[in-house]
Amino acid sequence: MKTRRIPLAIAVATALLTPTTAAYAAALGEIAALSALGERFRAEIRLVGNETVQAGCFRVVAPASAAPGIPALDGGRVSIAGHGANARLVVSEDRTVSDPVIQLALENVCEARLRREYTLLMPFTAASPAGTLGTAAPERNPAAARTGPAAQRSAPAKPTRPSARKAAARTW
Repeated sequence: MKTRRIPLAIAVATALLTPTTAAYAAALGEIAALSALGERFRAEIRLVGNETVQAGCFRVVAPASAAPGIPALDGGRVSIAGHGANARLVVSEDRTVSDPVIQLALENVCEARLRREYTLLMPFTAASPAGTLGTAAPERNPAAARTGPAAQRSAPAKPTRPSARKAAARTW
């Protein structure tokens, strides 16, 4: 019996005293689209954890579960912005975004072959409301604003389309 316990004790002691290697993997968090339709693609992904990562470890790859009809980003540059708890991956592509929904897959090729897939709903560009372009600032003297050609220029333009109420009345 004594001879059986010695090899077991040596194995347990060796396992406990052997220095362990850290099994850290950079976890990818939420994604935020920084570009809108008609602009060059740019998105940021929050890195979860305090590990130091390198941009060369991440690659944009084809999604494994590509949904039919939804285009995928098939290339792009990956860089790192911030450091520590504020670190994030920045994925950018020179081509402009023309589809409102895009799939993106990233793979960590350095550590644990971590792969994460995202589906992004791209925001529309913020267009200025009609009538704000070229409109002068309101004048301080209301009497002066009512006389002369300035009054004709500052009058609100009539809508070119019928209002929703008129369109609904015509339909029903």
